[in-house]
Amino acid sequence: MNEPSFFSRIPAAALASALALVAVAGAACSRRKPPVPAVPPVASASASASASASASAATSAWPPRELPNDVASHVRRADDGGFRLDREIVHHAACDPARHLGRSRLAPTGPADSARGLKVVGDDPTSLLYALGLRDGDLVVGVGREPAKGTGGVTRGRYPVASNVDLLERLTHDDLSTVIRRAGGEVVIEIEAEGPWGAPITADEHAAIVRVRATEHRLTRGLVDALATNPARFVCNLRWLAESSPRGIRLFGVHVDDALGQLGLWNGDVVTKIAGESVASADDAARALERLGSVGDAFEVEVRRQGKDVTLGYRVMTPK
Repeated sequence: MNEPSFFSRIPAAALASALALVAVAGAACSRRKPPVPAVPPVASASASASASASASAATSAWPPRELPNDVASHVRRADDGGFRLDREIVHHAACDPARHLGRSRLAPTGPADSARGLKVVGDDPTSLLYALGLRDGDLVVGVGREPAKGTGGVTRGRYPVASNVDLLERLTHDDLSTVIRRAGGEVVIEIEAEGPWGAPITADEHAAIVRVRATEHRLTRGLVDALATNPARFVCNLRWLAESSPRGIRLFGVHVDDALGQLGLWNGDVVTKIAGESVASADDAARALERLGSVGDAFEVEVRRQGKDVTLGYRVMTPK
């Protein structure tokens, strides 16, 4: 192939993160999904209190002197005893677990285990898991809270986590509060992600996108030209994974406030076609985006979303 590869146009750090993600998981769910059952209650109040005290003691010294500075600088203790993480470190921990988890790892439980979740294997004081109070043998059973619909409040229900795929999906949300089972009790470690996530969108770009409905948008010719001439600008922090059924690329790290989120794409969407061009790799997507400069006054993006085929329509607004 004579034309430059799409990978050569993406910053090296973003490319490394994207490729590392492929080694972590084989699929992921969308950002928006129906409510799921809460993690069931476990053990007695006394067992939970004992486990909570153990977790508090495990994280009392902050920052741990063994934690590398490039990790510690992105993690803060909150007044309530929980943690605040920069999204940058969340992103890198998800895409490069070997670096940030050290000798600790999260292993899915098997059919013979009594509960589903991710078991912490190994204690490594240099690991982000260790700094957050997770210890060898802990079982992560839930991450984040399910918002209470219509009340503006928050339920105590948790999103179950039974695989690394489940965990990756949750890492695109703000609330990362983690439920673990330890010594017969339940412990909740309060964790919240802060800061920007995804490709930032400028004020001019925001004004160039008009949402007509969830699957229909109007775009200025200037924005379409920007997508065509510099596609890496809009996917610099995006993570993706090639899919074989349907054939396409699954998107990770899409946030409602970033460029792709504003264009109507969801976290977990599998993009199969862009302006009539089939997409099976990031290179295919880049070439399809580059051809947007020659499209007429409308084009479509086809995605598989939560098991259904969805067509996103875009109409180009040409200045008069």
